[in-house]
Amino acid sequence: MSDAIRDGSADQQLASFIDRILRLREEIDGLQQDVKEIYAEARSMGFDKTAMGALVSELRKASKDASKAQEAAAILDLYREAYHRAASHTHAREAA
Repeated sequence: MSDAIRDGSADQQLASFIDRILRLREEIDGLQQDVKEIYAEARSMGFDKTAMGALVSELRKASKDASKAQEAAAILDLYREAYHRAASHTHAREAA
């Protein structure tokens, strides 16, 4: 058994880590409540919470890695265009 474990310093270190995590979790909970309140305020003014949430998610992803977000958006646009081209050809054939 190591000296750190025998003299209790490992216990103190563990307790310190746990206490720090608990404090951060409490801060996170408070911040999440603040976000909910902002969404509720926006909703009361007629804004769509779902659309706002989607935009927030998109912006967060973009800020984390702009090049990956741009690539993903380009691929999505490409797929959307391909789908619409295919759908318009299908409808044209059905009409004929």
